Amino acid sequence: MKTIDVTVSDVLRTTPMGALDTAIGDTLYGINHRATPNAVPQNRDSYGLVLFTRPQLNMSAENLRSVRQLIPLLTQEAATLQRVIRSYLDPRLALAGVTCPFVDPENPFIPLMTNHCLSVSGWPDIEFQSYISKPGIAKEVFGFVDSVDDTRAAYTISASFRNMPGSPLLLLSQVWSSYCSWVFQGKLSPYPDYIMKNIVDYNTRIWRLSLDVSKTYVQNIAAIGAGYPVASPMGKVFDYQIESPISEVNNDIQMQFQCYGVTYNDPILILEFNKLVGIFNPGMRDGYRTSMMQKIEAAALPLFNNRGYPYIDPDSYELQWYVRKDYYDEYVAQYKRVISKLGG
Repeated sequence: MKTIDVTVSDVLRTTPMGALDTAIGDTLYGINHRATPNAVPQNRDSYGLVLFTRPQLNMSAENLRSVRQLIPLLTQEAATLQRVIRSYLDPRLALAGVTCPFVDPENPFIPLMTNHCLSVSGWPDIEFQSYISKPGIAKEVFGFVDSVDDTRAAYTISASFRNMPGSPLLLLSQVWSSYCSWVFQGKLSPYPDYIMKNIVDYNTRIWRLSLDVSKTYVQNIAAIGAGYPVASPMGKVFDYQIESPISEVNNDIQMQFQCYGVTYNDPILILEFNKLVGIFNPGMRDGYRTSMMQKIEAAALPLFNNRGYPYIDPDSYELQWYVRKDYYDEYVAQYKRVISKLGG
C-alpha cells in the first residue's frame, strides 16, 4: 500500500492539480498560474462553545429578604430549580454551606446556558475611520487611518436558548436582570468588598471558542470585556391563544446583553481563560494540575461528557479537559467492572 500511495502521489504531481500530500504547502508557496481546481480541502471548523462566566450576585438570605419576588430562592430544598439559579449566580454560597447537587461550585461557567445555547449574535466587527483629504486641482485625494478600532465601544449581544421543562432559563434571566435594577434602586446591596472596590457584581464575560472539526484545537477565541442582561422575556409567557392546546411561545428563551469592549484572538485571552478556571478550581492551576487532576484522553471524552474542567494549552491551543484523579480512577474502575460483567 505504501508503494501504491507513492506512485499515485508521483502521478498526480505531474498533473496541473498537483500532489495531494503537498497541496497545502503548494498553495502557500506560489501562485496557481494554471487556475486549476485547488486540491486543498475546504475549512470545516466546528462552531465550538459559548461560555458565560458566573457573576457574583449577593444571594445571601439577608439580601434576598429585602425583595419579595426573591423569597422563593430561599427554599431549604437543595434539589430545586430555585437553588440551582441561586447557586449559579452567587458562587460564594458554596463556601457558606449553601450547596446544590446540580451545581459544581468549582465550575466558573454556567453550563445551563452553554448546553442550551442556540445562537449568539451581535459581535462587533473591527472597523477604522479614515481621514480623506479635500480634492486637489486634478481632484486627487489621499487618506489614511484616522481612528482607533471600535472594539472598546458599547453594543448589544442577543442570545437564544432552547428551553426545558420547568423553564430554568426563564427564571435565570428574570432574577439576573431584575437584580441589576434592584441594586440600582437600592433595594439590594452587593457584597461589602464589591462596594469598597467599586465592582459591578452582576457583570458576566461571554467567551466564544471556535474549534477545529475534531473539537480538539481552538481556532479562534473571543471574549467581551463585560456585560449584563438587560431584559427578560417574561411577558410572552402569558400570551394566550386558544387554537393551540399547548403553548409554544416559551420554547426558546431570548436574552439581551449590554456589552462593553471585546477582544479577538489575543494570546492574553488564553492566559485569562486558564486563570479564571484556576480561580474556581485550585487544582487546575499551574503546579497543581499534573498532581491533582487527570487529563481526559480523546478516546475517553464521551465517558466524561458533562464532567471536566477546560484548559487551553498556550503553545498548541489544544482544548484539554481534566477531572480530579480520584474521580477518574473511581469512574474507570467502575466502567471496567461493568464491561467485565457484560462480557461474562
